[in-house]
Amino acid sequence: MVTQYLVVCSIPEGALSRQQKQRLEDGLTKVYQSNIGTNVKAKFLWMNIPKGQAYLAAAVEGTITVLATMPDGLATQPRRSVLYGIQRLWKTETGCQDHQLIISAADKHVADQFLMASRQRPAALFRIPVMLKLIARLLVSKMRSGHLETSVNL
Repeated sequence: MVTQYLVVCSIPEGALSRQQKQRLEDGLTKVYQSNIGTNVKAKFLWMNIPKGQAYLAAAVEGTITVLATMPDGLATQPRRSVLYGIQRLWKTETGCQDHQLIISAADKHVADQFLMASRQRPAALFRIPVMLKLIARLLVSKMRSGHLETSVNL
């Protein structure tokens, strides 16, 4: 049985090509499998940050954040290896600098709690329409580009 772990990548809109995203997805899946186990699959969600909404040191620039969920209670060494593997791969594929990349490796149950809290952010009246809009965007992006992606602005 394959266990899936969500990887949420928040990137400046237009920062990566479809091919770069595919190479990152393939590479990060290998990082997961070599450090956690071959029965592991990474599932990716690309969150695009519209131009002018990402800042670094008070300048409009792209900061990349990666939330890489981990098995609950994963030991420090494999977790560290995944983090450094993500960092190496991302820098190789994108040319980004260390200060432009933020990676977190949260236990799956913690990431699930965070994502559930995110779903609760819209007022109750708007939750269903917001979720439907999100699902529609994800389906359209999957059909068009082969990747699950949406904007941080719903």
